[in-house]
Amino acid sequence: MKRFKIGYVTRQDPMDKKSWSGTHFFIREALQKHCGDVTNLGPVSDPVFELFGKIVSKIASWVWQRNVNFRYLPFITKRYARILEKRLINTEERFDILFFPSAGVVLADFKTDIPVISLYDATAFNMMNYYGGYKNLVEWSAKEVVDCDIRAVRNSDAVIYASAWAAESAIANYGDDQDKFNIVPFGANGWDFPEREFLLTKRKKESLLGSINVLFIGMDWERKGGQIAVDTVSELNKRGVNSKLTICGIKPPDDVLSLPFVNYKGVLDKNVFDQYQRLIQCYLEATFFVFPSRQECAGIVLCEAAAMCLPSIAADTGGISTYVAHNITGKLVSLEQGGSDYADEILSIYSNSDCYMKMCEAAREKYDLELNWDVWGQRTRECVEKILMSKVVA
Repeated sequence: MKRFKIGYVTRQDPMDKKSWSGTHFFIREALQKHCGDVTNLGPVSDPVFELFGKIVSKIASWVWQRNVNFRYLPFITKRYARILEKRLINTEERFDILFFPSAGVVLADFKTDIPVISLYDATAFNMMNYYGGYKNLVEWSAKEVVDCDIRAVRNSDAVIYASAWAAESAIANYGDDQDKFNIVPFGANGWDFPEREFLLTKRKKESLLGSINVLFIGMDWERKGGQIAVDTVSELNKRGVNSKLTICGIKPPDDVLSLPFVNYKGVLDKNVFDQYQRLIQCYLEATFFVFPSRQECAGIVLCEAAAMCLPSIAADTGGISTYVAHNITGKLVSLEQGGSDYADEILSIYSNSDCYMKMCEAAREKYDLELNWDVWGQRTRECVEKILMSKVVA
């Protein structure tokens, strides 16, 4: 099988397992395994330009009393493009493909004869007034975000979207380019997951214990819906079900830490072997994974939960429905619903051992067939081969 030479373009350090929740690292590993020899061309950044961009954004925000996303300022995107162009000139490598994961701001003003594949978990239209730095933008900043996204798509020979939500937005807004769109879900950002049969045997034993351990993971307490996770477990205990909440990630408020059913594990760094093993142990000891995120493009942790045979109870927002199959691998809950509703869903599953075990089995099957980086790598290789074949024919 031919191995292609791939230039890997990221804004952050692709070798850091904390960068983009580890997704840059695992994409690189999948490309290396299934597609060819990968050379890092990132991180692409300029601290001086970025600092100046932040200052410009602060001043503009003060003037217009609305937000400005500095990464999309034209002098920033042009600077990123020049940095990459210089890096390519200075390298001795000759690439078959350039791969841009979530690096549209680098690609937008970059020109090359090398075939390009870009990857996104959302479009500019998905993000507008939905996610952090895209809320309440001044009109000209919102236009810059959209225009940058359009230019990046136009500069791509193929575009991979991580969910149906993102792909549907791309088709609706960039319809002229839809022949180059592909939906390939992310995989679980982990390794050495326990064997399926071992996990299912453990889940079977847990289903007979009558107690519930809910796992919550997140680095943004508000956006990830941390209080809803707390309310969920509080409600379960009020209903007489012995339940605890295991929290990994950002430190919750003190009043949450003081609750008798809360077990806080801290921030666990996948770059550190011992801490990664502790994270796997948290998944192993859980009964359900709860993900009440308020805004979410994909949710890599949902892939990890599936790998560990855990049913997920998740908010139905953004791209989450690509990662949780409602009533099959877990439950999707509307954004308006709270802890009591999450508790209802958990009990509706856990009160029936057969239902619980079927969801555990289905979760692992979804991981094995869809939500792993080997499947992602194989499907991405098909994109690479299709692009290169079309170039030969042309």
